[in-house]
Amino acid sequence: MVREGLAYAVLPPSVCADAVVARSVAGRPVIAPELSRVQAIVWPRDRSFAPAAAEVRNVIRRILAEQLYDNRLHGRLIGTTYKKR
Repeated sequence: MVREGLAYAVLPPSVCADAVVARSVAGRPVIAPELSRVQAIVWPRDRSFAPAAAEVRNVIRRILAEQLYDNRLHGRLIGTTYKKR
C-alpha cells in the first residue's frame, strides 16, 4: 500500500531498509515523539512444557539476556532499570 501511494507506515528499519535503498519508498526516521516497543516471551503458567520446548525457551531467554548485557540489543529485562544510550 505504501509503494502504491495509498498509505504511510511506521516500521522498524529492518523491515523496510531494502525498499528505501531501492528507492521504491521514501524512508525518514521518526525523531519525536520517541517510539518504543515491547516484545515478550510468553508461555502459559498452567501447563508444563515438554523438555525440548522448555529448553528452547531457556535458550531464547539466555541469548536475549546476553545481547542486552553486551548492548547488542536495546531494552531491558523485566525487573531491571532501563538505561538509555
